Amino acid sequence: MIEHSATASVVLFAVRTNDADDILARVRHMLPEGSVLYAQREAAGARDFSLLHRLSSLTERQRDILRLLMHDLSNKEIGRRLKLSHFTVRNHVSQLLRQLNVPSRKAVVALLNDTLAADAHVLPLSD
Repeated sequence: MIEHSATASVVLFAVRTNDADDILARVRHMLPEGSVLYAQREAAGARDFSLLHRLSSLTERQRDILRLLMHDLSNKEIGRRLKLSHFTVRNHVSQLLRQLNVPSRKAVVALLNDTLAADAHVLPLSD
């Protein structure tokens, strides 16, 4: 799944392989300068890619709102940036919380931060 925004694109994919290092090296080599690669590795039989699946099922608008939630913005601030009513933002946030199965905005941020800190590797693009 590829997501485009005014400033960046996010590509989500899952690969089952015995040679993850080789695949990551090849992907890293193809990325434009300044890109960041987040790779989540899971052992065979480990938890499924449910968070990845839930994130990939979000609408483009929900992803926009999620990015702004990560910056701790209020509904009004998000609405101003996206040119939406804060009531519309509230509805999107509620749907986002349900889809990600979390009770609050802070829980969304914590879930994503914990996932990145514990499971993902930020790979530098310079060799």
